[in-house]
Amino acid sequence: MDASSKDYKVLVIRRIGVVEDDLYAIYRMSSDSWRVLKEEEVQLINNDQRLAFRGSVCVNGVFYWQGLESKLLAFHLDTEVFEFIPSAGQWGNLMALHDGRLASWEWEWDCRDYFNTGGVSLGGAVWVMNGHGGNWTKLFNIAPPGSGLSITRMYGFWTHGKVFVEVHSDTRILYLYDIETGEICELGFEGCPWVFYYEESLLAVSPSP
Repeated sequence: MDASSKDYKVLVIRRIGVVEDDLYAIYRMSSDSWRVLKEEEVQLINNDQRLAFRGSVCVNGVFYWQGLESKLLAFHLDTEVFEFIPSAGQWGNLMALHDGRLASWEWEWDCRDYFNTGGVSLGGAVWVMNGHGGNWTKLFNIAPPGSGLSITRMYGFWTHGKVFVEVHSDTRILYLYDIETGEICELGFEGCPWVFYYEESLLAVSPSP
């Protein structure tokens, strides 16, 4: 939602690999209309075709994607402008905090025995961005070396100091990890889990008939 105009907007990105065929468009619900972004408005993106638009998260009317070379791509719904800002690290996993701030889970790997182990997680930290300028502060460490846990990814926050994580194993399983006690609880989801936060706005979630 664009808070400045109180209008709901949808950003559509279609990347084919050929710059001339890429499409970036904004839908405005108030006018039921589309606006295709002009070439000069997306030149910043087209100059860096390595962008994969991974790790999308929307915080306070700004969409963020994890880019390369320690930078984030941001799109402002109010001004409809793209920009690059510094990220907390190079391979972070972006998340939204409950207080409306942007957070990033940054981890470290030991790949010396990669072919046998697939790499071992050395733990990581959660960083939070102050404002919008790319100024980051470390919030806390998670599963540091010596904890006995090899957490490969953090997916998001739950309540009472717990977070959703994936622990290194033959199958990808979702766990709930208590930051303070170090306790971990398997949630029973296998495969390729992902965590999304739902906030009722445009559509209500109703039970299946």
